Amino acid sequence: MSGKGTPIGGASESEVGGTIFLFSDHNQQEAATSRKRWWDILRVYSAGLSEHKRKYLADLYITLIDLEWRYALAVLFNVFLVTFMVFAIFWWLMAHNNGDFANLNNPDHEFCLLGVKSFPGAILFSIETQTTIGYGMAYPNADCGGTLPLMYLQVN
Repeated sequence: MSGKGTPIGGASESEVGGTIFLFSDHNQQEAATSRKRWWDILRVYSAGLSEHKRKYLADLYITLIDLEWRYALAVLFNVFLVTFMVFAIFWWLMAHNNGDFANLNNPDHEFCLLGVKSFPGAILFSIETQTTIGYGMAYPNADCGGTLPLMYLQVN
């Protein structure tokens, strides 16, 4: 910036609209006196960009790269945790609707998830499915109607 509030080259404020200045010293006093916002961490100053908050989420990849490591790892950890839990709920609901938990000791019952006897078992089954580490004692029954579409959704 060449002067107080005057852009480089003498351009008017309307000509700078929609421009993003990285590490700008423009309005440092104003930024110091205002309260800290979450996007101030990224040290980006925008001039005439009314929707700059949406710009961070529009390019999520760059936003995640610019995050500090501890936040990036927390985001990664929580995304996996949420997907494991959501699909565990779906697996548990499918087994529950099929009557798997009510017929644990019934040898004539056709189970959708063989070896899954509780919600923690459904969580473990979800982790085994999504990480493709292979199944141990719990595995899906292909003859049950919902296993193939649900497995396709989780793996993809």
